[in-house]
Amino acid sequence: MQRIGSRGGVAVTLVSSSDMDTANLVAASFAGVHPAAPGRRIETDHEDSGDFALHLAEGLCERADAGLRGESVIVLEPAADVMEIALVCEFVLTRRDPHQTPVVIREVIAVSSIREILDRFLDRVGGPNETAVDDSAGRLAERLEFASTVVLTDLDDSPGHARAALAVELVRRLNPQALLIGVDRVRSLRRVPLRRTETRAHRIGANMGWQLALAPDAAPPTGLIGATIFRDPRPFHPERLAKAVASDLSPDRIGTILRSKGLIRLASRPDSVGSWSSAGDLLSIDPTGMPSWDADSPVGQEIVFFGHRLDADRLTEALGDCLLTADELIAGPSAWKTYADPFPAWGADHSH
Repeated sequence: MQRIGSRGGVAVTLVSSSDMDTANLVAASFAGVHPAAPGRRIETDHEDSGDFALHLAEGLCERADAGLRGESVIVLEPAADVMEIALVCEFVLTRRDPHQTPVVIREVIAVSSIREILDRFLDRVGGPNETAVDDSAGRLAERLEFASTVVLTDLDDSPGHARAALAVELVRRLNPQALLIGVDRVRSLRRVPLRRTETRAHRIGANMGWQLALAPDAAPPTGLIGATIFRDPRPFHPERLAKAVASDLSPDRIGTILRSKGLIRLASRPDSVGSWSSAGDLLSIDPTGMPSWDADSPVGQEIVFFGHRLDADRLTEALGDCLLTADELIAGPSAWKTYADPFPAWGADHSH
């Protein structure tokens, strides 16, 4: 944790990367100090991100009450869930009494490189499948999506290169509102006036690229990275969906899916809403905790696909063939629950 002096409260910046040394260098540059070893407090395999965030927020509050002022820069380990940490921290920090020293989230900085983005999303992509176990692309996608600033360490080393332009455009699709800079501009972030807001993390979370793309008034993106939106009120037949994921969503049939995200309904699980998330060649279908009957729950499928040279018609057709037919809809939930469902039970390992 690095600190620089100012008055009026504590501004917290979270920095994350797949490489701790790189994250530490960027954090030191932001703080205007010499690089140091990673901070005393690092999340371990025995502590989840939510618990870590509670301890972090409580520690920051205690230090603020003891007189800490200025900037606190926190370097997170690569496995940390940045979004959960930021949102849980903000939840705690916004509940401080008005007379106490304010502690707010200032920046969430994601550090990566064009080379890493190409490696994770393009050079290894093969379409979602059931044998992939490497979730590094998913972690990178989540890091890039939930950030106020994205630092690409080699941004200035490959001007005009077509593949570099593809990587940069993917970042802009994943996070349209983030500031995208090279590592040489990190120090200048300190000169940006602090706009103190108690909802910085929540605003970042509400403006991720996939959420903006699903907005009713969203304009279709143009350029190297396209977006295809799949919406339908009917639930998926789980067996047909699993077969489509295994064979029909491959690059040779529909183009390259780089990132997809959204909410789905499986007919065999009519009481729950599922989360669809893919990055690179790994697809995860997980529970959301949203009951299907809740007024705020979406009806049917809402998925956005970001990709390179995507064939929207073929993609839509492949997923459309997985939806329940009219006769299946009429049969009702009691029949749906008998359908073969090859996806792991929610609450176990959800990756496919």
